[in-house]
Amino acid sequence: MKTQTKKKLVFTVAAGILILGLAVLLLNKRPLTFRDHELTVTDLDVGKADAAVIIYGDITGIIDTGTVEAYPIIDAYLKANHISDIDYMILTHYDKDHIGSAALILEKYRVGDIYMPDYVSEKAYYPVLMEAVKGREGVNFVDERNTVTYGDIKLDLIPADDPGELLEKENTMDNNMSLVCMLTYGENDLLFTGDIEKARIKQMVEHLESDEEGLDADWIKIPHHGKYQKAEKDLLELTTPQYSVISTSSEQPPDQKLLDLLEEENIENHDTTKSNVVTICDGEKIKVKDISD
Repeated sequence: MKTQTKKKLVFTVAAGILILGLAVLLLNKRPLTFRDHELTVTDLDVGKADAAVIIYGDITGIIDTGTVEAYPIIDAYLKANHISDIDYMILTHYDKDHIGSAALILEKYRVGDIYMPDYVSEKAYYPVLMEAVKGREGVNFVDERNTVTYGDIKLDLIPADDPGELLEKENTMDNNMSLVCMLTYGENDLLFTGDIEKARIKQMVEHLESDEEGLDADWIKIPHHGKYQKAEKDLLELTTPQYSVISTSSEQPPDQKLLDLLEEENIENHDTTKSNVVTICDGEKIKVKDISD
């Protein structure tokens, strides 16, 4: 290939990446229409990472904050929807693709309550986050199942039942210590799973199968960005959702075996590989769509 042709190809690729990045930011700057009686969950297109913004009336929450590179996308979405206060922030675990932008959000926005799992992580962003929450009011390290409410929203925070067993396995510790959250609005139940893997799923199945409350959900955020794991079949049969959302990138799309499993279980799946995914709940029905629809 001639040098001039190579330079032209490099320029074309770079221009394409820039245009795609600008398109994502523009999508996040496009305000949504919110109705007073509806709850809206937007799973942001932040690559292979998690960041979901929950809006209900004048109450705003955020579950996970993506990587540090995701901050401009989160910031654009919040500003487009005239949000300056965040009532609650839930950080499921301490991997950089879940807490990367947390310190910046805490610096730039007024944040009320913060909920995190109760363990010490060796991950790089953990000390940054701990410094950011140091001395703040409303910081909660959740070590037992707890329910909190914000207006008509109920949040059931579910930490690991047997953390000792999970903490022994260093390579999966952070994922399995994820703070799972069931969000309930009216008759709608939405389950946020962090990045739980086989050992944690096994614990949940064993502890919750006989639980009167159970863990039935209408909607589930699939753990671990669409990576297939056999235990997910048990998780889906425990929760019986109608809808699922996978937060990942087009460069690292969901595993086909997982997509096949979701189809086999008759679950309508959406993912963030091309755009934000918006879930609208009216307390009875749920609608899930891509922001580009």
